[in-house]
Amino acid sequence: MTISTRGIVAGAALTALTAGTFALGMQLGPGHSLGHNLFHHQVAQADSAHNKSLQLVSFPSGAAKAKPLGFDIDTDDTGGADGPGATFQEVYLKLKRNYVEGVPDDSILAHGAASAMVASLGDPQSRFLEPAQMQELKDEIRGSYQGIGATTLIRSLQHGDPKATKENEIPGYIEYRLTVVAPLPGSPAEKAGLLPGDVITDINGKWVATYDPVTAAAKDLKAVQNDPVAFNKLAKDIQKKIDSALTLTLAENQLISDNSKSFVLTVSRSGQDKPITLTLDNSTPTQVTPVASKSLPGNIGYVKITQFTDTAADSLGSALTGFGTDTKGLIVDLRNSPGGLLDAGAAIAGKLTNAKSLGIVQLKGKKENSIAITSSKTIAYPIVVLVNHGTANTAELLADTLQRSGAKLVGEKTFGDATDVSPVALRDGSGFTMTVGQLFTASHSSFSEVGIKPDVVTQPGAAADEPLNQAIGLLSGQVAGLPPTHV
Repeated sequence: MTISTRGIVAGAALTALTAGTFALGMQLGPGHSLGHNLFHHQVAQADSAHNKSLQLVSFPSGAAKAKPLGFDIDTDDTGGADGPGATFQEVYLKLKRNYVEGVPDDSILAHGAASAMVASLGDPQSRFLEPAQMQELKDEIRGSYQGIGATTLIRSLQHGDPKATKENEIPGYIEYRLTVVAPLPGSPAEKAGLLPGDVITDINGKWVATYDPVTAAAKDLKAVQNDPVAFNKLAKDIQKKIDSALTLTLAENQLISDNSKSFVLTVSRSGQDKPITLTLDNSTPTQVTPVASKSLPGNIGYVKITQFTDTAADSLGSALTGFGTDTKGLIVDLRNSPGGLLDAGAAIAGKLTNAKSLGIVQLKGKKENSIAITSSKTIAYPIVVLVNHGTANTAELLADTLQRSGAKLVGEKTFGDATDVSPVALRDGSGFTMTVGQLFTASHSSFSEVGIKPDVVTQPGAAADEPLNQAIGLLSGQVAGLPPTHV
């Protein structure tokens, strides 16, 4: 008996449930936090006069047809109209009139339809948000984070051959990875040791449904296809995994929720053969200060930009003024900075460089908009920028802009998040996010999933303070013989 035949007999329920799991799994929750620039346009409020996103469309009743079953399930409720609005109207009315158990109220139906509509894009970054989730997203722009206190991003990974057709070939599948962009300073995630690039696979013992477990286990199933006992045991294990799984929506919602006082996360980490288990304490919200500064020995200024909010540029300006006229150099720390407002990135860049553009946004139809910088630079000293794998999105554009202006980048290759995601708030407090563009550097280079490369690379396993010491060395002319005028 072949694997395909036995899979149909023993795994029919698995296949059906898996399909349902991943249909739901694509209805993602609001777990990006402020990571990649969800608020670069601020939250766009729906216009009651023009935005009819969730309003039911009214159509005149059509002529009644025959009712062979005694009710109007076959009635044309579209009035002869065509298009998606007519389809929605017809389904809505038939559910309201005929569904045996009764249907939820209209707001629940509308939210379900909107959620499915956004999910049908197949884009993990575009998702519908219930009112409470939308409020959480708004709170994050103010620097208040519930839950684990880490920004996340969904990344896809292709396994196997998607065109596999032969009997002995394992079909390909896509894994959607719930990936940590950066833990925020002082957060439960940072305190527990969560790192940029970690992939969260389990939350409180429940598997995060990020791939097709049946296809992923195809080799193991095939190996025991002639052993009914072993095959059925493995099939039951897969079924159990699916039954207890969290969709991506539920997983991300849990990670930002203030309901759980602790989390036990299982993560997959690059370079580690075995999964890592971390326990996180979620007793208090994480409050983030967008810009922090201090003076270092040798008249070197240090600023850490954690978040690109609408107040970050002013905070940076105050910090630069506070360093005084004797400052010899500046270290800009963008490590674990997941991004934020593009406008804030441009305003910050204007205080540090005379460059004209922060980067390029490529919109629908390949239309390109330059992110213009209005320079207000008052400093004349050299700059060194610290980056790591948690430097993402707007922070990556700033790092590239400063690098092109002569600053040296020290640390690790950046995250490579080049998606331009915009949130839209609807009248009832709900909303949705959607990918509206792709980001490129001002030189039109793509950094999606490849990141920005530093000039001075910090070796893996180096001490935590080594990048900072290297930056100080560069500014002091003590690394690789580079005098400050070359920095």
